[in-house]
Amino acid sequence: MLQTANNPTKPSKLLPRQKELADRTESALGVHWVNDAGKWINRIKSAPGKCERVIAEVESASKEGRIRTTPAAFAEDT
Repeated sequence: MLQTANNPTKPSKLLPRQKELADRTESALGVHWVNDAGKWINRIKSAPGKCERVIAEVESASKEGRIRTTPAAFAEDT
């Protein structure tokens, strides 16, 4: 099932902070979230602070036009 703005990440297995971060990640990664959601959720659970910094950098780079590949690839490299 595709995750969309109308159907955000299910909160049942995440803490509120983790849910918020998962929603930000989903928004930033767009279509690439669908393929890698499990990987990102596990990262959010294990290292939420690091994931928050990475997604903030992805959001910033996206606004500034610094992403030359995909947002997901940029996040992986960051």
